[in-house]
Amino acid sequence: MWMFFYLFFIILNVIVVFMPKRLSGIEMYSTTLFALFFGTNIDLLLGKYYSLYGYFGEGLELKAFLRQYFYFIPINLLFLNFYPLHKSIAFKCLYILGVDSFFSWF
Repeated sequence: MWMFFYLFFIILNVIVVFMPKRLSGIEMYSTTLFALFFGTNIDLLLGKYYSLYGYFGEGLELKAFLRQYFYFIPINLLFLNFYPLHKSIAFKCLYILGVDSFFSWF
């Protein structure tokens, strides 16, 4: 099971490295940092203080912390790089729902 997750993370990172970039460097860095800080803070708040969930167990864990770095960065860059900026609002909503549904499954 864990091998599947590691393989998925490696594939995502390879895709991000070789995808045609439509974002500038500062856009990639700033959105990645925002996603990391936001995700870490929300996970800390919900997991530690409210005990609502944990990725692999109770409290803070190194596995969960590393998972965020391997997961949030490529997903964030893939989502924003292929975002249909000049399409209709309906298409944008379908894009958001489709990407969210796909990556929530993993």
